[in-house]
Amino acid sequence: MACAPSREAVSLSVVFVIAAALMAACTKPNPDYEPPVDESCELGDRRCDDELVLVCVPVTGGFPAWALERSCPPDGLCTEGRCEPETRRACSLGCGVDQECTVFVDDAGTQLELLCAAPVGTADGMQPCEDGRGCRSGLCLGLRDQRLCFLACREGGGSSTCPPKHECRDLTLTIDGVQDTIRGCVPIGLT
Repeated sequence: MACAPSREAVSLSVVFVIAAALMAACTKPNPDYEPPVDESCELGDRRCDDELVLVCVPVTGGFPAWALERSCPPDGLCTEGRCEPETRRACSLGCGVDQECTVFVDDAGTQLELLCAAPVGTADGMQPCEDGRGCRSGLCLGLRDQRLCFLACREGGGSSTCPPKHECRDLTLTIDGVQDTIRGCVPIGLT
């Protein structure tokens, strides 16, 4: 005597046939599909994303990832993971009222220099920041337990160009992959 398939077996077969048909429909070419871009990076790699400089950094418990290092001034440009100013006017010559003194890598690519550029954000130097996009200098520095917008300085005649409760000090900074010492303001008592 032949056994007839159970109602559950027939239902399962129908579900399988429908699933197979749906899966087959998904394998048709789709010219509008853009696969995800490979965002992997090697530690220390640098790149530009419009006016932003991104650097590849280690991430806790995961693969290296791209992170914002700085924002380039709107009158400059980002080239090969480095900000380039529109002109190379030294801050020591004085910056215009619509300019900010900030840090760039010199033409040789070996040291840092202070040059005038259009402001990036609206926060003045030594104001709290989350990242450089909010700072006039385009640089947000981690100084001990606080993050403050960079403010270049100079001393002369017993006075400093830093705001009250701040002093002009040598700061060892790594900007656009180049490490050097630049004069900048820091809160008094920061060691």
